[in-house]
Amino acid sequence: MATKVFKRKTRNDTCCPVFGSPEDLFENVLPTLGDIMKYYLFVRHQKKTDASAKEPSIAEVSQAVATRCELLWHKASIPTIGHKRVVEKIKTLNHQYLNILKPF
Repeated sequence: MATKVFKRKTRNDTCCPVFGSPEDLFENVLPTLGDIMKYYLFVRHQKKTDASAKEPSIAEVSQAVATRCELLWHKASIPTIGHKRVVEKIKTLNHQYLNILKPF
């Protein structure tokens, strides 16, 4: 039987050259776009726990990030746009991030 050799993930593998290492959102500070992108990378890394698992879809990760951001905005009593529009904005932010990442 053939055994699969899994490469261990290190901090350097998950570190982004643009935003740095992925991290969770803080509960007591409103997130910036950079914080939202770090959280997006954090959620994507959490959803892909197994090395052989497929990459989670952009829509799936964007839904989770949008829900968390809306909870923080609601906690701060900030009026928000609809959930669908928040997800679209996060997808647009991810698209811009991928375009920036191309030279790296």
